[in-house]
Amino acid sequence: MSIHSVRPDEKPFVPRNADETAEKLASRRRRSGVQRGGRGGRGPGGPARWSSNALQVVSGAMGRQRVEVRREEILRSTINEIERSGMSSLRVADVAGDLGVSSGLIFYHFDTRDCLLVSALEFAVERDLTRLDRAVARGSGAIEQLRRVLASYGPTGAAPGWTLWIDAWATALREPNIRSALRRLDDRWRQALEHVITEGALAGDFACADPVATVARIGALLDGLSVAVLVYRSVSRGQLRAWVRQAAAAELGIDPAVLA
Repeated sequence: MSIHSVRPDEKPFVPRNADETAEKLASRRRRSGVQRGGRGGRGPGGPARWSSNALQVVSGAMGRQRVEVRREEILRSTINEIERSGMSSLRVADVAGDLGVSSGLIFYHFDTRDCLLVSALEFAVERDLTRLDRAVARGSGAIEQLRRVLASYGPTGAAPGWTLWIDAWATALREPNIRSALRRLDDRWRQALEHVITEGALAGDFACADPVATVARIGALLDGLSVAVLVYRSVSRGQLRAWVRQAAAAELGIDPAVLA
């Protein structure tokens, strides 16, 4: 490794992160005119000087950013591997091989395989729930919001979040951590739907005496039909959407046509 030249009274600069070589840091300092040492400010007749504490803060911030980027890369690769081989067959070595890194790096970010699985599931479904939140926010009025919620839930396109979720149902029978993650994620969607229905009932748009029970019935219908679409292939996506609209309209005392 090449070390930049130093003055006799200056100790060589050693990079704090393996991703940053001394040569790169030295080049950055030369371009910016910043030197190491002192308490900051300008030296006599020289360029600005940064303290070692300031350099540590900058280096730490850059390091945290790289850590988050690496975590997201690992989670995306894990999702791809689960879609190919299934959650129960996932090997950390396969994820590492896909990224061209060691298994040790995976375990640096995720303590155990179970931790990696739970994090990947949460990452995939959180993206779906984020889209759901945005869809609800764009809706004007309870009926429009309900239409958007129902359209956002269930299999659409490749539906990576849903295929992960269905695979996780089977794994959850044996893995308490997966079961706990599924419960948290399912609760978030039900809360969003319950909020829309409750607000609509208060505004007089819906006739619903028990929003909690209505959400439970609509959610169960969506779950069952989604399995039929993705696993059994006995129901089409068009049928799923039509049947859910009809059921929701019957629950809320509105015309199914307004949800189309």
